Amino acid sequence: MTNQRWWKRFIGVVVPVAILLATGNQGTAQEAPNPTVLAQYVLMAHGDLLDRTVPLARVILAQPAASCPEIELSGGNAPLPMSLRSNPNPSAFGVVVCEAIVLLKEGVIATVEGQTNPLPVPTEGEISLNQVVVFGDSGCKGGDKQVCQGSETSPATWPFPQIASAAAETAPDLVIHVGDYNYSGTPNKTGAGQWSYDGCVPADGGPLVHQSTYDTWTTWQADFFKAAEPLLAAAPWVFVRGNHELCSRAGQGWFYFLDAHSPLLNPYEAQPSCQAATALTQPYKLSFSNLDLVVLDSANACGGEDPESAAGTAYEVSNFMRQLTTVNALVNGSQKPAWLVAHRPIWSLYQDSGSPPSTENTTLQAALAATPAKGLAAPIKMVLSGHMHQFFSLTFQEGNRPPQLVIGDSGVALSSNSLPSSFSQAVDGIPASGLSLNGPLDYGYLAVEMKNGGQWKGTVKAFSASGEAQVTPLAVCGLPTENGRLCQEGMASAQKPN
Repeated sequence: MTNQRWWKRFIGVVVPVAILLATGNQGTAQEAPNPTVLAQYVLMAHGDLLDRTVPLARVILAQPAASCPEIELSGGNAPLPMSLRSNPNPSAFGVVVCEAIVLLKEGVIATVEGQTNPLPVPTEGEISLNQVVVFGDSGCKGGDKQVCQGSETSPATWPFPQIASAAAETAPDLVIHVGDYNYSGTPNKTGAGQWSYDGCVPADGGPLVHQSTYDTWTTWQADFFKAAEPLLAAAPWVFVRGNHELCSRAGQGWFYFLDAHSPLLNPYEAQPSCQAATALTQPYKLSFSNLDLVVLDSANACGGEDPESAAGTAYEVSNFMRQLTTVNALVNGSQKPAWLVAHRPIWSLYQDSGSPPSTENTTLQAALAATPAKGLAAPIKMVLSGHMHQFFSLTFQEGNRPPQLVIGDSGVALSSNSLPSSFSQAVDGIPASGLSLNGPLDYGYLAVEMKNGGQWKGTVKAFSASGEAQVTPLAVCGLPTENGRLCQEGMASAQKPN
C-alpha cells in the first residue's frame, strides 16, 4: 500500500461481521434518543472468533441511561448498531460506553452523531502501517508535582495536550500508548498514609492496599480524553495497560474505557473487570501487513523493589514466565517482524545521584530466562515500553537480544535518573549501549516511518514542560541500528558520531 491513510481512503461497502451482541447488561437502553458524545475513538483488537485483527469503535455518552447511537454509513448502506459495555461502577462512571466491530471496504464514510470515525481500511485483507506515533506516561500528577491546568500566575507544566495535538496534525496511521493515562485518579497513598498497591507483592502478611476512590470519569476525562481528543479523532489506537491502571488504582476505568477485550470479540468470555487486586489479561497479537504487535499486560510485574516476600517474587516470576512463553508462541515461525509492547520495560537502568546504576526489571528478566526459549523469539525485533518517565533506549552488543526502547515522557513529570545521556553498561549479563534523556525540554513522542522488511526510521519529537515544540528532535532512532545504537541523541543521521 502507498502512503495513503487507512481511514482517509473512505470506504464503499461495509462488511457487517462480528457485531455480536452479548446478553445481560450488554443490551441497549431506551432513553435519551440524542445523547451527547463525550469521546469517540477506535482501538485495534484481536477478534477471537474471526482470528484476525479488527477495529473496535467506541463512544462515550454523557447520559447514564442513554441509548447507544448507530454508526451511520454513506452510500445507502444500513446503519450499524452499537452495544453497551458493562459499567463496573455507575456511581463513579456516570457515562455510557458503546462499541461495535466495523470492517470496511473502499467507498463509504462511517460517522457517529455526525463525527467521522477514524476506522482503518484493509488492503487485501490486512492493514498496512506507514506512519506510527508512540506515547507513554501521559497523565498529570498534579498537587505539588505538576500544574495540570495553568493560569496567568501559574502556567501549566503538563505538555500532553500540546503534544497530542502536534501528533494529530501529522495524520498517523496508528497511535500506540504504552500505559499510565490517569495520574489524577491514582494517588500514591491513602488518606491514612498507606502506599497503594503498585505491582509489588507485599512482604509476608502485608495488605494489598486499594486507592481507587478517584478512579472516576472526571479524572479520566481530565487526564486523557479531553487532552487526547484531536489524536483520538486522527487514527486508531493500541492501548497498553500501565501500573496506574492496576485494580488498586484506575483499573475499573481501564477495563471500561480502554481495554481491548469485549464480548463482541468472543461472546464466551465476559468483559474483564477488577475482581481482585491482581486482575491480569493474557498477551494478544495485532497483525498488520508489515508488522506484528504483541501486547503484554506487564502492569503487575514488580521491578524487584521492596517490600516484597521471597514467595511473592517466585510467584510473579512463575506467572510472567507463562505470559512470556505465550508471547513467544504468538510469533514463533512468523516471517513478519514483531514488536513486543508492554508498559514496564524488560531491561532498564536507574541511578540515584551518588549511587551506582541498578538494573530493572529483575522480575521480568528472571521470568524470561525461565521460559523454554530462555529469551524472546527471533521475530521480535524491539521491546517498546514506558514507565520510566523519561526517554531511554538500550542496544545490546552481543547475542540475539532485541533493543529496548522506552517512551515514558509524554506528559507526566519527568524522573530524576542520574545516568549520563550516553552510556555503556552490562544489563542482565550482556553489554549494552544506552541513551537516557530527562531534561526540562525532554518531553515528547516517537514518530515512526515504516520501511520494507521491518526496517523503520523515527524521531523523538521534543517539547518543553509548557508544551512548546522544540526544533531539534530529542533523538533519532531506527532499525537497522546505526553505530551499534538504536537511538542517537538529537541530531541528523549525517551528523551521528562514529
